[in-house]
Amino acid sequence: PEASGEGRAPLPSLLEARRARSAARGFLLLSVGLSLVSLLMAAEETPARFPFPLDAIGRRLESLFDPLPPELRIPPSSPPAPPLPPPRPPGLPPPSPPTPPQPPPAPPMPPPSPPPPPPRPPPPPRPPPPPLPSPPPSPLPPSPRNPPPRYRTPCEKCDQCQDLLADPRFIFRRMWGSQAWRQWKIGTGLAGSCFEWQRDSPGTWQSAQAYFMDTLLGKHCQTNWYEGNGGDLGRQDHFPTFEGPAPALLGFDEAIDHYCHAAGGHGGHARACISASLNILSLYGTRLPYNICRNFEWQVCAAKGLVPGQGGKGIIFSKAPKDLEFEGSPRLGQCSGYSQVDCVGEDGYATDSIFFLEVCLFSAICSNRQDLFRLRSGDEWECDLDEGAYWDLIEKLRTPPVGAWQRP
Repeated sequence: PEASGEGRAPLPSLLEARRARSAARGFLLLSVGLSLVSLLMAAEETPARFPFPLDAIGRRLESLFDPLPPELRIPPSSPPAPPLPPPRPPGLPPPSPPTPPQPPPAPPMPPPSPPPPPPRPPPPPRPPPPPLPSPPPSPLPPSPRNPPPRYRTPCEKCDQCQDLLADPRFIFRRMWGSQAWRQWKIGTGLAGSCFEWQRDSPGTWQSAQAYFMDTLLGKHCQTNWYEGNGGDLGRQDHFPTFEGPAPALLGFDEAIDHYCHAAGGHGGHARACISASLNILSLYGTRLPYNICRNFEWQVCAAKGLVPGQGGKGIIFSKAPKDLEFEGSPRLGQCSGYSQVDCVGEDGYATDSIFFLEVCLFSAICSNRQDLFRLRSGDEWECDLDEGAYWDLIEKLRTPPVGAWQRP
């Protein structure tokens, strides 16, 4: 409630008057303080010329800015003074000076640690691990399609065979005709050879490469190589029975007959050899007609030991290969021996020329060709078939014949 009554000022007027006095006092104190600060600064610069004590002025200045009276001021913090000792009764000796505090006893020393053990000797070195087994040697690549090099030891007939097989004008190249007992005609290419016609379907084409691969693999070895003979012996599904292992036998026809009869055989050409446990090639049929492609299949089968009844890889020559004369022989390239066609001129070939070709084919594909020309009649021999040499021969045979054939 507002103040009322006569002779008393209103409350707002009193508050304003107090504020005005406080402001005036503050301004006065500020002016005095600044003056004193100026005097103090001058006294510090020239204390001899200033007659007033500086500490008195400082205390006065402090009292102006501190509204509290001295009795109400909080003295500066300081550690309390130690209490005075009580009065000592008379007659007692003076007290001994206090014993200074003793430091705490040192902890007991730990017992000395035992000496370290002597260093362990280094372990003995490990023995080196056993060497790893060497990997198996990688198979050698097939021989390049080039004529094999001349042999380190002299083999004149080996070289003669290589030359005659490589000559596209010689009778050996012409004997691979597609028709039985007929020559490979000039200008017909591979189609005129037996390479490109199926063995049991002469009118059906096949690739020459298929024939050469099948021959090397022995695909047709399990054939009745006597098909076309009379009786059961000539049936397609019949295989002859031998009394023992029957090595493959080659030679001129009369030499084969003589050898089989001398070995205890009886009967005609094929039966005499079968009864003597000797294997010959004797195809006379029309379903599987004879030609040099069938002859070469039979030779490779014999080299691999796969002719039915052979019982091993044995090969026997009724005429020793070393006794063959390739130069000027009346039996090579002539109509000499047996033939199913008229072989006069350049149309066909006969069995004598076949035996020369057989020997040269073995010389070409067997790595032990030199031994071939050391055999005597009746010696048993095994061919070490060389696949690289086989493909070298095929490269030669794929070239068709050219020109008029020349005698060696």
